[in-house]
Amino acid sequence: DPRTVSIIDKNLHELEIDITLRHLKSTDHMADVGCGDGVATARYAKKAKSVVAIERSGYLRKQAEAAIKKAGVTNVTVRAGDVLALDATEEFDVVVTQRLLINLSSWEEQQEGIRRIHGLLKPGGRFIMIENTTDAFDALNDMRSDVSLDAIPLHWHNIFFDYENLMEFMEGKFKLLHHYDFGLY
Repeated sequence: DPRTVSIIDKNLHELEIDITLRHLKSTDHMADVGCGDGVATARYAKKAKSVVAIERSGYLRKQAEAAIKKAGVTNVTVRAGDVLALDATEEFDVVVTQRLLINLSSWEEQQEGIRRIHGLLKPGGRFIMIENTTDAFDALNDMRSDVSLDAIPLHWHNIFFDYENLMEFMEGKFKLLHHYDFGLY
C-alpha cells in the first residue's frame, strides 16, 4: 500500500535531508530514485542544477508532483521507474536513495538495485545511500533493552543490510567517502 508511512520520525528525516544537502553541488544533475512523496526531492532541487525524481508508485508520483509544485522548484522531472529496471540511458553526477533498497524482497534484488544505480553514475559520480543496517538496528534495540524498553520490531517489508556484506559487495564499485549513523541520532 503506497499510502503506508515509511518514516514516522520527522526529526530523523530532516537529519537525512540535511546530510544529503551537504553533499550536493549547484552543478549536480541528480536522480532521486524512489523519491516517494517528493518532500526531500523538492529540497534537493533547491541546491542541485537539475533533479530527476524516479518513483514506481503512481500514487506517490502524484504526491511528489504536488510537493514539487508547492515548493516552486522548476528543475525537477518526475518519472515512473523501478530501481530494478533502471537503464543507463542518462548519466547523473549524484544518485540518492532513501530507504528504498531495504524495501526490496531479497539481498540479490538489493545487489541488482545497487548495480543499476552504479550504471547511472558518471565517472566520479556519487551515490548517497540512506539505508538501514541490521548492525545499527540491533544496537538500538540492545540499548532499549538496557533501559527496560521493548524492542522496536522490524517491519515485515524491510530487509536491512548487513554492513560487512554490503561493504564487501560495494568494493570495486564505490569508494566510501563518508559514513553517518543516524540510528541513535
